[in-house]
Amino acid sequence: MEAMSGGHLLHLAVAACFFNDILRAAASRGLSVTELRVSADGDFAGDPLLSTGITYEIDIAGESPEEELRQLVADCEAAAAIPHTLRTGVDVEAVAVHVRGA
Repeated sequence: MEAMSGGHLLHLAVAACFFNDILRAAASRGLSVTELRVSADGDFAGDPLLSTGITYEIDIAGESPEEELRQLVADCEAAAAIPHTLRTGVDVEAVAVHVRGA
């Protein structure tokens, strides 16, 4: 069994972002979602490690028309904050590093 890593958390953040956005948008549109599963996966390679990309799957069912559910997912794919941020890039920098030795 593999230990939880920052990479796993990155993938989880992508899946959770889609999950929450889909449920929130469905409620605001009055759409019925009865089942929703979102998973994300990816890999890292090199030294230092760099993501080779993130893939995801969305499985949704509901009592709303299929076309409306498809549009809901498409709209959320276009606007979900974490996937959008990763697609467009973002600066990451330390504002301070505090080190205390013996």
